Amino acid sequence: MHIRASGRTLDDIARQAGVSVSTIKSWRRHEPKLGNFEAVVHVLGGRMETMWDTTRWRSCDFCGTEKTRALVRPDGFYCGRCLNKLEDADNEHLLLGQKSEDSGEDAL
Repeated sequence: MHIRASGRTLDDIARQAGVSVSTIKSWRRHEPKLGNFEAVVHVLGGRMETMWDTTRWRSCDFCGTEKTRALVRPDGFYCGRCLNKLEDADNEHLLLGQKSEDSGEDAL
């Protein structure tokens, strides 16, 4: 999307980023290497920033993961597995042992 919006050719972007055109085209089928992706983002005038909260484990109500490290972004905490936003910074409860209100079975 940003590549097309830039109005630049794919050849020009790839050359400046130090990757091949076929590498960029392969991203439709395969996940890019982080360094290659970051180089292209930089050429297009963007910036990448990822911060991980490594001090606290969290559990996620969306995917049911227990003890996942939360991904910290400026607008909140996200599940390290499913990337859904955690409701609040104190979402540290464990789902084991909690009973479902509907069925009475364990939440997990």
